[in-house]
This record gives sequence, structure tokens and C-alpha cells, in this order.
Amino acid sequence: MKQFYLFEAFSALYLLWNILFSVSELSNPYRESGFQDDDSIYGSMKWKTNMTSAVVLAVLLLFVGNPIVFVLCRGLSRLLPRRLIVDDELTSGDVEMAQTVENAMDG
Repeated sequence: MKQFYLFEAFSALYLLWNILFSVSELSNPYRESGFQDDDSIYGSMKWKTNMTSAVVLAVLLLFVGNPIVFVLCRGLSRLLPRRLIVDDELTSGDVEMAQTVENAMDG
């Protein structure tokens, strides 16, 4: 669950940066080429000219899209086999090899 909170926090910080970029004096380099008519980072997140759709999209992504992506990724990771080696599964050859590597690095 800790990963979900970190994922949401990162998304919220990126959304905040998107808003700050849009209302600041920073300019979008693609505006001059004619691809965008606003200083927003993304054409669908035009905070100055179309705030309603930007707010709706931000709320949907933050509270619907992100949890769906997280649950899908979490479910996929549960289907894959784990690759963790437990200490009880180590053989004596593995331990000897690890000690040899440690000795070589120390000396």
C-alpha cells in the first residue's frame, strides 16, 4: 500500500507542477510552432483558457486513472513468480563463493 501512496504523491506533485507552469511566466516552446495555442505543457490541460476540462481531467486521472493503473500493475506483479532467495535455500557452494568474492574485494 506504501507504493500506492508514493504513486499518488508523485502524480499530485506533477499535477501541481503542471498548474504552476501554466500560470507562470514560463513559455511553452511548442506554442511558437503552432501546435499549441496556450502556455500549458499539454494541450488537454489548458489551465488558463479551459480550466473546467483541466480540473475534470486532473481529478479523473488522480482518483480514477491512477488507481486503475496501480491495481493492474500490482495484479500483474502478483502473477509473476518471485525471485527472492531465502537464506535457507543457499547451498554451501554459494556461501563459499560469496566468501571468496568478499575476500577478493577486501584484499
